[in-house]
Amino acid sequence: MRVYKAQGLIRPLERANGYRAYDQSHVETLQAIKLGQPLGVTLKEIKYLTEAWNGGTLSSGKRRRAISEKLRECKEKRAQLDLMIGYLGDCLDWVDGGEIGDKPSFAHTKRDGDPE
Repeated sequence: MRVYKAQGLIRPLERANGYRAYDQSHVETLQAIKLGQPLGVTLKEIKYLTEAWNGGTLSSGKRRRAISEKLRECKEKRAQLDLMIGYLGDCLDWVDGGEIGDKPSFAHTKRDGDPE
């Protein structure tokens, strides 16, 4: 939490008794961090995106652009992952089938969503 606080991602609510309090926006920011980091989303990007979806100081147009850009990047990564998943599935089928026929290639890999 201290790292996230130092980076300006989480700003706990200060209470009179000295304890820090957190609200739903803090929980959502932590969820974004835990989901995004393993996928290559940097803390800087997460900070910008949380400011975008929480309003912050960004204009409506900038919020929309920030979120749209990250959505586009995620869809590109998903397409790459779908290709790799299809290729690995083809490789596994080939090994399980006794390695008969041509070894799978990316050129012939069926991706999820491709027509049969």
